[in-house]
Amino acid sequence: MPLPASQLEAESYLRLMVEATSKIGKTRSVGQSLCKSFGMTYIIQCGTQSSMDPLKRVTKKFEYDLIRDESQLETAIKSARVGVKEGKFKAIFLDDFNLYATYLQTELEIQSRNAKGEPDGRKFWPEYHRRLGNTISRLMDVKAHFVMTAHPSGFMGKSASEIPGVFTDLVVMDSKKGRRVFVLNSEDTPGRSCRSYDAEIEMEADCGELWKLFQTAAKEPVPPKK
Repeated sequence: MPLPASQLEAESYLRLMVEATSKIGKTRSVGQSLCKSFGMTYIIQCGTQSSMDPLKRVTKKFEYDLIRDESQLETAIKSARVGVKEGKFKAIFLDDFNLYATYLQTELEIQSRNAKGEPDGRKFWPEYHRRLGNTISRLMDVKAHFVMTAHPSGFMGKSASEIPGVFTDLVVMDSKKGRRVFVLNSEDTPGRSCRSYDAEIEMEADCGELWKLFQTAAKEPVPPKK
């Protein structure tokens, strides 16, 4: 039975992908604003422990796990579910997921090699796309704010276009004169846009302020830039 558009509900939580180059400060900016705005945050860190040092200097309102293989990732997803269900975690931060994607690609290539040591793309590429998508989908099912960071062009094949499309919103993080900003809906980055906000703007790289913006836009839609 067809339903009226008025019954469409706004998102209850952030479902956000932040795309940024290395060393720009995304772990600190995203992590700090999640902790400040929402409370205890669980970080699934696919990079190095040292990448969280800048964040540790400004807040310790988070717990984390370092991810190097699939078994560790599965444990982390379970920890996220349990922690949110128990009311411990209010946000989940999947950081540098492109680094895990690189690991996964290598492992699947090795597993697909024939007797001559040649990898079989017909076997490993579908599995690569399936596993990356499955990880994101399961974390999105958790009833908490979910933010993922990745480098531009951090995923291979169709995942490069499909993964950004899974998220409700995608922002590009940049640094301008020492100030970290989120860039929304820029014409300079086609395919990198938000569903929760239509206009092209630049704002402080703060997940809490971004969430407020989205909530306001759900009540008072902003006309897109002409």
